[in-house]
Amino acid sequence: MIGKVENLAANKLLHGFRLKRSFEVSELRLLAAELEHQKSGAKYLHLARDDPNKTFSVQLRTVPHDDSGVFHVLEHTVLCGSQKYPCRDPFMKMTHRSQATFMNALTASDWTMYPFSTMNDTDFQNLLKVYLDAVFRPKIEELDFMQEGWRLEPENLKDLTSNLVLKGVVFNEMKGVFSNSLNRFAQTIQNNLFPQTYGFVSAGSPERIPTLTYEYLKEFHNKYYHPSNSCFYTYGNVNLEQCLEYLDSEYLQHYNFSLENNSVPLECMWDKPLECIWTTFILKFQRLVQLTCEPDPMNPHPDRECCVSLSFRLVDIYDVYKNFVLGIVCNLLLNGDNAPLYRGLIESGYGLDWIGRVNGIDRETRTTSFHVGVQGVRANDLENFPHIISDILSEVVRDGFPVESVEATLHQYELEIRHESARFGLNLILNLSNAVNHGVDLNEFLKIGANVDRFRQEWNTDPTILQSFVQQFFLDNKHKLITVMRPDPNWRSIEAKKDEENLDRLTKDITPLEREKLALKAHQLLEKQNQEEDVSCLPCLDIFDVPLECRPEPFTLTQTSDFPVQLNEAATNGLFYFHALADLKDLPYELLSYVPLFCSLFTRLGADGMSYSEMDQALELHTGGFVASPFVTPKIPSCLKTDFSSASRQIHLSSYCLESKIPNFFELWSKLFRSPDWSDQERLSTVIQMSAAGEWSANAISDSGK
Repeated sequence: MIGKVENLAANKLLHGFRLKRSFEVSELRLLAAELEHQKSGAKYLHLARDDPNKTFSVQLRTVPHDDSGVFHVLEHTVLCGSQKYPCRDPFMKMTHRSQATFMNALTASDWTMYPFSTMNDTDFQNLLKVYLDAVFRPKIEELDFMQEGWRLEPENLKDLTSNLVLKGVVFNEMKGVFSNSLNRFAQTIQNNLFPQTYGFVSAGSPERIPTLTYEYLKEFHNKYYHPSNSCFYTYGNVNLEQCLEYLDSEYLQHYNFSLENNSVPLECMWDKPLECIWTTFILKFQRLVQLTCEPDPMNPHPDRECCVSLSFRLVDIYDVYKNFVLGIVCNLLLNGDNAPLYRGLIESGYGLDWIGRVNGIDRETRTTSFHVGVQGVRANDLENFPHIISDILSEVVRDGFPVESVEATLHQYELEIRHESARFGLNLILNLSNAVNHGVDLNEFLKIGANVDRFRQEWNTDPTILQSFVQQFFLDNKHKLITVMRPDPNWRSIEAKKDEENLDRLTKDITPLEREKLALKAHQLLEKQNQEEDVSCLPCLDIFDVPLECRPEPFTLTQTSDFPVQLNEAATNGLFYFHALADLKDLPYELLSYVPLFCSLFTRLGADGMSYSEMDQALELHTGGFVASPFVTPKIPSCLKTDFSSASRQIHLSSYCLESKIPNFFELWSKLFRSPDWSDQERLSTVIQMSAAGEWSANAISDSGK
């Protein structure tokens, strides 16, 4: 693969593409090649790596100019059929004609992406054709816009006098998204922390989606779904030349370069104190945003339903190293049982849990940020929040971080570099998306090991470097935002009234003739949705395209202490992986409902003379963390027995570590198996309350689709 890229450089121009540069990333075992199509200006990033799970994606910079959700609606609408493949939802229909390991489309704050992955070479070419035609040559018909975006139609299509109702896939999706109060909370923070650059709701605000017009949608596709505004990715054992040839001949050679400056600037720093009166005291250097939400009916603590966050503007995403060090600082402040903010805000009982979407460093925007978000706070304690954080940060500047904690964080970076998942290529592309979108130096961005080495050198030279970062970017930072959300028992009725008023504004001036036209369009859409489609235009794998045998994975079966053990041999990049199943066949039926709770507690306890905080520190220093989860193995029915309901119940235990850490790894598991500390009631109460406020809350359940 490396040779092919070198040949590309020697050939100077191949299928309209010129190689700008290539570089190896040894820690990820890949070669990256950055190319550019000379005629259209399209960018191309090829990540050559020995991985059969080939991945492709096309990414477009889509910076919103309003809250209409135009790019979100566009993401949906282009998937309603294209010139070559004029059938609805080709992605869904390809699931039955493909061996894809992933297919989707994604809209972020300032980009839209269409990725897929597959291990089949023919399938890769099939999906490539469908994806490219959907993105660059979609039909974008008005009925598709009505279906995917929004429309007004009579509630009863047989009665033109019935009330008009507002419908649409994206409209309903965003109504659902913002029914989750934590999603609204996170969106509010982004819009107010970065009002100049991220002041709009990219996915669309339900109140503003009905302002989007069909003509505006088509205009945005013509302008922004252009090769000049795109970056293509390929990853794995992909035939690069074949991809370049197809892209050039079918699409890119038909476009000229278009200069459309839609880059995102750096958010201007708030350069002077802004005093915000918050009940009984004045907050300096901070801005305050307040909102309300519906009370959580599943909250076991009705007096603890408030959410509060403190957000900091950080630096330009271009500054890779500074963001890397800030990532270390943020991890040390927040993550783990020894983190000072965890101890001061969660373990102390101030709040019940972190707010997952508003917690930690955020590198998904041009200007990076840091958030400390807590849920389950009493209303009377809200005012103390900024003072508690300020006191904690001041203590960190005075005392520094424990050396063991810094080493544990660096150890986790080493594991992150080496750890590979089944979707390594897809995850890599998603992690690169924000850097690519803003033109970050990918050579510097990908070489995490070099940043670790540089930090170690600077840390050895100046042991107070981390305290200096805390002082500069947090304590002395003038660009800070406090966001508060309180429950309101009238929230649902208030929102319903807003919906009524919004619908009334849309419908009050509609004439009887316009009402007839709306009903006619609705009938046409219904007929189109009910039509039997000919999907033969879509490519499909032939039986001969599917390999007769699966890729061999060598393993050895053995036993230890009368238990079966399977040893798998694989290229793991120096990591050791461990999985075990603990059989629950003897557990009484009435205790099965407690298994999920047991799993969430078991790996967060102290054990064998170690406190939970000591155990947490040891896990960070020597492992990738311990995981316990409920596991059910269905039993395959025999010819004589067709009872599908029988299954074996287990607890799945898993973790991984560096090969050099294997003795420490099993010693920690042994301690946990031998003598877990179930006597620390305060610890048990803290972890259970975190679960109740977080993963067992109404918001979490609605997000999980349960």
